[in-house]
Amino acid sequence: MLSAFPRNQPAACRDGPRSSRRSLGSRPKSQRAGASQNARAPDGGFPPDKLLVARGRPAFNAQMSASLELPYPWEPLTGDFVSSFEYEYAAEIAKGHPLYGVPARALAYLNLEILFRLFRHECAYAVVELTRSGREEPAPEKPACRLFRDDEHLVKCCLGPAHNEWMTETRELIHAQGHFFVCLTPESIRHHYVESAPLPAHELVLRPLLNATSDCWVYGLKPDSPILQRSSRILRLEKGKHRVLLSEEPILGHELLWNACAARACHAL
Repeated sequence: MLSAFPRNQPAACRDGPRSSRRSLGSRPKSQRAGASQNARAPDGGFPPDKLLVARGRPAFNAQMSASLELPYPWEPLTGDFVSSFEYEYAAEIAKGHPLYGVPARALAYLNLEILFRLFRHECAYAVVELTRSGREEPAPEKPACRLFRDDEHLVKCCLGPAHNEWMTETRELIHAQGHFFVCLTPESIRHHYVESAPLPAHELVLRPLLNATSDCWVYGLKPDSPILQRSSRILRLEKGKHRVLLSEEPILGHELLWNACAARACHAL
């Protein structure tokens, strides 16, 4: 569904009014700082002048360019959520707003912000902070929005900085806590997969982790476990837990070890 209402003259691509923006809590600081600043990737971050690739994520909305995929921490909108936010978009935006009269497709969200693909407008994308009022907003600066000319502008001034800051905050959190949890399957399949089959996350997530770690342990395996029977060549019992022998091939042929829904807890040190 495309949200549409009477068309007006297209507004120039610019950072939208920001006086009405609420505090977004955990939203990355780069999102709060505004899109007009030149994004510079921190050390180890994502270069803002290139397109992001969301490895292992489900295919993004068809309205997004084929060369551009959605990076974390943005999440794609699916199902009824798409039409719900498009309805809210059409209901809230009044005459005088930069997006008045512009049809849009809801693509993704980050906390309270929604990414829209724009049509019949000189800008390709808008990030809109909907008020969720369900009615036309009397103030022309509401809902707050930021406009992006094209894919490159969107990545450089919105998606890239948010992704880089999320990566930095995640590294700091892992360093402080000393551990982390990785979900190896996207929400689109979650537990609906063949446990003995290879998954994209094996090479995209597990392989880099195992290459970087010094020790990997598996807890809770029982002697009659099919996991232990299949992967006994790379598992060695030590003081009630099993060490993964990283000197051997730890993934190929041992997919059940990483995919099983039970007794698959693995802690890398």
